[in-house]
Amino acid sequence: MSDLLIRDLPEPMRAEIRKAAASSGRSLSEEAKHLIRKGLTTIEEGLGQAHSAWDEIREALGEAQLSDDEHAQLLAATAGTRRSAARETPEFE
Repeated sequence: MSDLLIRDLPEPMRAEIRKAAASSGRSLSEEAKHLIRKGLTTIEEGLGQAHSAWDEIREALGEAQLSDDEHAQLLAATAGTRRSAARETPEFE
């Protein structure tokens, strides 16, 4: 086994870990290892489930969202409009 030294740990974070350790019956070191292990597990589980910003927006909108075909059409129309030289520049007051 090896040691890990964490420098400049903010006191509020240390207090949170100490409080969690007391409530779980673990030592401060054991609680820190538990939290690191829990964080690594969360990262590993999330690697296969990467979401784009669009996926996050779609999830937030729930049923008020476009189908995949409608979304593709919207993107195509938007891209076409952006490339159009005949597009008028909007005037803002």
